[in-house]
Amino acid sequence: MTEWVLTASNRCQIPRCGARAYVQAIIGTLEVDYCAHHYSVHADKLCDIGALIIDERAQLETVAKIDASA
Repeated sequence: MTEWVLTASNRCQIPRCGARAYVQAIIGTLEVDYCAHHYSVHADKLCDIGALIIDERAQLETVAKIDASA
């Protein structure tokens, strides 16, 4: 079983979003949480500046499998 860093309490920090965060970008000492959508919007720029990315979007696949079996 995978031990996730981000939990349901982590929220996207893009103004007016607040969705559950599945990606965290670390830029120096700054940690910014993103939902899957907003990460896809900003991924190229984050990689360009050398941000360390914690990508846990695989959690979405786990949830989808559980929902599909219900």
